[in-house]
Amino acid sequence: WASPPPPAATKFGLGVTSASATRGRRRSNVGLNVAASSLAMLGVLRYGKTGGGNSRMAGGRPTASSRRRGAARKSTVVHMVNRYKGLPGARLAHRGIFDEVVDVPWSSRFEPRLHDSALVSLVHGRPGLLADLVVLCAGAAARANEEWLKLRFGAVCATFQWLDSMQDVEGSLFWANALNGAFQPVSPVSRVPLVAKTGKLPGDLAGTFMRVGPNPAHWPPKKRTHVFDGDGMVHTVHIADGEAFYNCAFMETERWKIEQLWEAEFFVRIGELHGLSGLAKMLLAQLTDNMFTGVQSYEASTANTSLGFTPDGRLWALNESGAPFRFRLDDHGCPASVGFDTLGGTLRGQMSAHPKLDRRTGETFFHGFTYGVQSSFYVGRIVDGRVTDRVELPLSAGFHHDIFITECYVVVVDGSTDFHPQSIVTEEPLWMFGFERRLRFGLWPRSDRRMSAEDIIWIDAPEAAEIVHTLHAYDE
Repeated sequence: WASPPPPAATKFGLGVTSASATRGRRRSNVGLNVAASSLAMLGVLRYGKTGGGNSRMAGGRPTASSRRRGAARKSTVVHMVNRYKGLPGARLAHRGIFDEVVDVPWSSRFEPRLHDSALVSLVHGRPGLLADLVVLCAGAAARANEEWLKLRFGAVCATFQWLDSMQDVEGSLFWANALNGAFQPVSPVSRVPLVAKTGKLPGDLAGTFMRVGPNPAHWPPKKRTHVFDGDGMVHTVHIADGEAFYNCAFMETERWKIEQLWEAEFFVRIGELHGLSGLAKMLLAQLTDNMFTGVQSYEASTANTSLGFTPDGRLWALNESGAPFRFRLDDHGCPASVGFDTLGGTLRGQMSAHPKLDRRTGETFFHGFTYGVQSSFYVGRIVDGRVTDRVELPLSAGFHHDIFITECYVVVVDGSTDFHPQSIVTEEPLWMFGFERRLRFGLWPRSDRRMSAEDIIWIDAPEAAEIVHTLHAYDE
């Protein structure tokens, strides 16, 4: 407001703007004065007895006498409604008792116009004041909820900072100097020319070599960090016309975007799951829905473990803690993020980092698992970009990092490594080898049209063992 707001804005506690709003500054005060609303309702009742109609708030420009018209043009009462969809003819000025109660200048004409928040006036209409009061109350409730969320968010952040102070960050970075610093982060680059040290590249050789790995976006870190905790970065070498160029780019996941805005680590990492403070962090993150970010568990992945190239041409960056993250390459081999791939809404959960692709049949087989009070393990099939089968299997919380396929079977690996969440407190490894558990394999015949748990054949190995990765398998 260039001058004090009119009485109506004060009585109703509506949000107000001034010329400064165009420069990005806005004062807002969404609320409702009970006494003023009572007077307003009395005015409506009295007005109704004289044969008038109801009154409502809608988008439009207030009018008044010539003395007030200038002030009405200078000031704007802001409402949460985006626009008014009523007919101009129904919004012509009509003065009554209600006007005297709230003392709002009225317009002689109605000019609806779109704005980031619509104009609000008190004008004659059919739905009545009650609907508008409901909208105002809803706005007040939304604002109160927003303030409550800010309060809870601040408390959670303060708690995490206190827990951070109890952990040894420097001691968790022993891996950073291994292999002459090979695990330390690098910055994104594009089209860096590479030169062959000996010989030359064949002129007819064309293609792109890709790899993905963890690359911490914030360095040095302020939280305990494991070597696997870095954000996914795709590296490429693009070869064409006898030349080679190097590119690398972060996978812009939801957590990466939030932490870029935060300018620091925000989500809980593997390295933080250490000691009592680590257990507290894990529980607090679960109870607060990823610290009130609203990011689903399958969207909190770093996409930093493996790459997939599906039969229908999708490029995936994968991590077993989330859904596959899709990216693309431009004509120069530079990676560009697309987003988490839910396969047309048929995948709403984690997928392992090593799905198996059969280009002969166009099928993709995958498995996934979740840890928690009720751990689950499942295996599924994807055809034509959609999940067609998903079967829950009664497996314990193990490592379950890979599966393999042959021409005739899909094979699930149930190894001897168990997940021990209590190891967080004792500061021991989260996965520990169980010598009493024998390795076993679950075989599903691919000749069956539909996957089912009953059709899987379990075969026990004679000893305890674990298989982390598989390279190839075949039938004999």
